[in-house]
Amino acid sequence: MIEDEELSNLFQVESEEHLNKIEEGLLEIEKDPNDLDTMHIIFRAAHSLKGAARMLGIQDIETLSHLIEDQLGKASKGEYEVTSSQIDRFYYSIDMIRKLVDEAITGDPAGVDVIKTIDILQEKAEIPGQGQKLKKIVSKDHLISIEIPEQEFEGKTFSENATYEEYQEESSISKIEQAEISEVPSENKDDKTQEPVKDNKIPIEPVKIKSKSSEKVKHDTMRVESHKLDSLMVQTGELIVTKLRIGRRLKDIEDIKFSFEEFQKLNQEAKQVYKFLENKEYDKDSALTLLSNLYKKVREKTDLIEKSLEELQKKVSNDSTKLDLITGKLEDGIQNIRMLPLSSVFNLFNRTVRDLAREAEKDIEFKIEGGDITADKQIIEEMKDPLMHLIRNAIDHGIENKEERELHSKQSPASLILSAKNRNNVILIELKDDGKGIDKEKVKSKALEKNLFTKEELEVMDEKSIYQIIFMHGFSTRSEVSEISGRGVGMDVVKTFIDDMKGTIDIHSEKGKGTIFSLHLPMSFSTTHVLIIEVENQIFGLPIDYVVLSKIILVEDIFTLEGENTINIEGEPIPITFLKNRLELKEDHSKLTHSYSCITISDGIKKLGLLVDRIVDKQEVIMKPLGGFLQKVRNVSGGTILESGEICIILNPKELLYSKTNKVKESIHPGNINTSLKHIEEKILLVEDSGTIRTQILRILENNNFKVDTAIDGRDAFEKISKNSYSLILTDVEMPNMNGFELTKKIRSIYKMEDLPIVILTTLASQENIHAGMEAGANAYLTKSSFDQKTLVDTIRRFL
Repeated sequence: MIEDEELSNLFQVESEEHLNKIEEGLLEIEKDPNDLDTMHIIFRAAHSLKGAARMLGIQDIETLSHLIEDQLGKASKGEYEVTSSQIDRFYYSIDMIRKLVDEAITGDPAGVDVIKTIDILQEKAEIPGQGQKLKKIVSKDHLISIEIPEQEFEGKTFSENATYEEYQEESSISKIEQAEISEVPSENKDDKTQEPVKDNKIPIEPVKIKSKSSEKVKHDTMRVESHKLDSLMVQTGELIVTKLRIGRRLKDIEDIKFSFEEFQKLNQEAKQVYKFLENKEYDKDSALTLLSNLYKKVREKTDLIEKSLEELQKKVSNDSTKLDLITGKLEDGIQNIRMLPLSSVFNLFNRTVRDLAREAEKDIEFKIEGGDITADKQIIEEMKDPLMHLIRNAIDHGIENKEERELHSKQSPASLILSAKNRNNVILIELKDDGKGIDKEKVKSKALEKNLFTKEELEVMDEKSIYQIIFMHGFSTRSEVSEISGRGVGMDVVKTFIDDMKGTIDIHSEKGKGTIFSLHLPMSFSTTHVLIIEVENQIFGLPIDYVVLSKIILVEDIFTLEGENTINIEGEPIPITFLKNRLELKEDHSKLTHSYSCITISDGIKKLGLLVDRIVDKQEVIMKPLGGFLQKVRNVSGGTILESGEICIILNPKELLYSKTNKVKESIHPGNINTSLKHIEEKILLVEDSGTIRTQILRILENNNFKVDTAIDGRDAFEKISKNSYSLILTDVEMPNMNGFELTKKIRSIYKMEDLPIVILTTLASQENIHAGMEAGANAYLTKSSFDQKTLVDTIRRFL
């Protein structure tokens, strides 16, 4: 297990990037085995993964990555043919590496048999489970019916938790004394069931008990482009400046307060003068002079206070505007950091479609469009499961096999397109197939059979409403689904996912021509528009996405239909309920009213009218989830703070629609620091494309008191060398854009840099590569396979 949290997080992100790149490349290689460019890309990814695993001491991942790299290298030289069967073996190995990565990060045993995985890669063993495919070949005509007399079971003991060894011993067919064969299949030379199964053993592993103290949390991480962080830092600086300016306003207020105190003193002086003039005889001219001077002082103070207040108002207004601008940019910047391209999840389906199509023996061409559209990281993570479910259904049930398509004059391969578009800050995702389509009449028939709707209700339903039926819980089972073109299996789960993401899903289908599932999803969860309502003197928020209509209704307009309070809205009977009852609030019986504010909500299938005391406002809010036991509160999604500063509970419309009214029953390790001032002044440029390796070497250098800049490849390094002064270059070799050898040659071609020390640190350990490095102009050549911190530090110090 990787103990260092930072290295663990870096390796988690980097390894997944490399594995995804290998998977995507293998799909292209399967289509065109002569695609050498793609071959080099995945070779490079395997090489980088091997290097990162080696630096962290994860030997199993290093071994498997090296083997994949070796086989890809042979394939690129024409020494090895990459077949579909070998692609399967590569994929199996990648799955095992993923488990090993998870083991390295969390410490949880992955149970990966590395030796067996190596044998599978080298075609010395079969992939587990492949023998199961033989079952599909066996037809009903080849089944043998065996009758075992009841007395054979007398005296037997059965156990639900029997071991495999007990099962083998007790299930020996030789113990059956009598059996009658009711049907024997005729001989057939082409009978595929005669083929021997190579591996029919079921490996049973002992249960591994995990100590809770050894558990390690697998952190959720993502890569962020440095310029986005730089932008946030700029805004943070502006925020600090604004904070200081706001601090000065306190001084301005204190000055005004002092002027007001001076004014109060003048006021007291005026009162004293008034009493003096009232009680004594006075000279008229002297009195006028006294009053004039007093008035002048009062006027000066009032003018000063008035001017100060006007200036303060302008300054506060400017500060407020500036603060709004900065916070807006900060919010946009943080949201932008969380935005990821949809390709990060779309590309995961390439392999899924390939594997499912092969398993179903269907020829399918899968296309992805709009993968560059971006969405919030949480949205992307949440959409994976519903999209996976829709894709599985399309392949398994919607798209016909080759024979069926030929029978209906349809071209092969079948088409399956996953696309995305940006529509006014709403993401439109479509999954389109050219399969069987949905038979509306059979959908209606099934709905009637299951008593979901009456015949009269189904007759007046439009096409959209009919298709929405398949999202209802319990609409169909797998055997029933095949009768209506395979749609409906678990579709209520898909609908729940979409609802939780505050999205919608629509279906467009034509029998015999295909189906389009259209998902409308928000680009971000950061803000929500809510309708602020009041019920029993309490404020609640209702997401506007679910609000269809709001209107005032009279008590006399309410009637009973099938035992439910109902109101007629635009010719449609809508069941209504008091929101206070759904929320189980204490009722104020002193309030009598003849009208109510009614809010109609809907999820596209069901509608419900909610009676509330008052509709207050509409606001855009940032919703926060409720923590702890509050997450279990019915009909509630989260909470927020309104513009007024009030805390507001956000209601869950989905639960309100389907819930019933219930009454309540009642440590930094600094390392060995070298304090030499010389090292403090020296600056090293570390050039390494692997984030994991770069971070580890950076720590070693900084712990030895070297100042270090980093670059992600040769091109980035040369740009930094052109702008800054460095005492030494420490570089990897295998990097995109410009490798280490090319960087070294380019540095040596510049007159002023011909004496700049260059140290190469790489996994390439052959004499040929060492010679190439020294020929390019390197001063030292170190290999990662024999990496030693002391050797690296001593080598660097020798040149400084």
